[in-house]
Amino acid sequence: MRITLLALLAAKTLAHVSVASKALSLSVHSTTAAVLLLSYAQSVAAVKDDYFDDEDEDDPFAEMEREMDESHHEDIENSHLVIDLDPREVVKDHELYDQKNAHSRGLDTPVLAYITPWNNHGYDVAKFFRGKFTHLSPVWYHVKPNGRAVGQFDLTGAHDVDQGWIKEVTAPVETAHGETMTPKMVPRFIIEGFAKEDLIALSEQKEHGDAIAKMIVAECKKQKHDGFVLEFVYSAYTPLFVSALSTAAKKAKLQFFLVIPPSHPAIQNTLFGPEHFNAYKNLVDGFSLMTYDYSTFENPGPNSPLPWVIKNVLRLCPDASKDRSKILVGLNMYGNNYSPEEGHATVLGRDYVKALALLEPAIVWDDKFAEHRFSYKTQSGARHDVWYPSVTSIQARVEVIRELGAGVSLWEIGQGLDYFYDLF
Repeated sequence: MRITLLALLAAKTLAHVSVASKALSLSVHSTTAAVLLLSYAQSVAAVKDDYFDDEDEDDPFAEMEREMDESHHEDIENSHLVIDLDPREVVKDHELYDQKNAHSRGLDTPVLAYITPWNNHGYDVAKFFRGKFTHLSPVWYHVKPNGRAVGQFDLTGAHDVDQGWIKEVTAPVETAHGETMTPKMVPRFIIEGFAKEDLIALSEQKEHGDAIAKMIVAECKKQKHDGFVLEFVYSAYTPLFVSALSTAAKKAKLQFFLVIPPSHPAIQNTLFGPEHFNAYKNLVDGFSLMTYDYSTFENPGPNSPLPWVIKNVLRLCPDASKDRSKILVGLNMYGNNYSPEEGHATVLGRDYVKALALLEPAIVWDDKFAEHRFSYKTQSGARHDVWYPSVTSIQARVEVIRELGAGVSLWEIGQGLDYFYDLF
């Protein structure tokens, strides 16, 4: 399905897209169709370890990436953070956080926190630490084709909106330094379930993008949201639509954030590259970069290797300019459990703590990826490898993000351990 849609977009829409306005000018050539087909055929291939070892002589960012990579190793070595974790200490301390500074920020750039209805703890985390988050994004809304006509969509999810909670978490809060913080409410709207005809209509016909923009803005105004986050996997190839959303948001004085996928060594061509970043950077208030889910069941390993995170930021914005602050680097608050015999499972904070209490495993620091992991075997002999964030791994990323001048997006705060949020 994805290959077919991408090929259609490349052949029909991207053969020559040129949207001219004050803020947007983007052209993609007809060879994109074949390239995209090839890249997604290659995406099933194994990710090679030498992605992190070999320096491409033709890569203009290789030297910057190497320096950033060395810097993060030095930061960890020189810090007070504990690399050798004792599982008993994690179990004992994971709910303890600095209550005095629970609303004091550690970053000068935006921190956007996602909240999901299926992990209710996130609603509480947003209350406990609301002064640390500049933006709160509950994932309430879905935009889907209505099936009545091509290019027509319906909006669902308003039933999940909790105005009482919104009022509580967006109330001004005073930090330990005497500053006042007021988090912005920017719920996520995800576009999904479309057929190829709907996608083509959205990419080629301005009126369809205008209609969705009008629908999203109307809902934001009705609920008194401060803006919205849009997740749409093909946003890079629908510039008419992104431009329509931007125009509508600015007119309504709403903030607009766009979710974007990362580049990946297993995919030759990314769904969102520097050309798209440069075309859209003046249309949005920020980009939520999904730098997680690096590994898969077929290729188990780290959740978000730090060298890969650095590479993604530098690819989009190699110059240390104010534009970097619009990149909200994605940090996963969840982990993964991989077993060749028993499959894959997502690991939430509560699952992780239970496993540590039961197994008391040896937690190993992987310096190459800057992540912690542990292994165990079940009674049946099945091997499991668990990768889950730690205070050390998060701190390493926060320090790099601060050095890069980027922001943060957290997926999602109901999945993490409470003491993680001291770091933001």
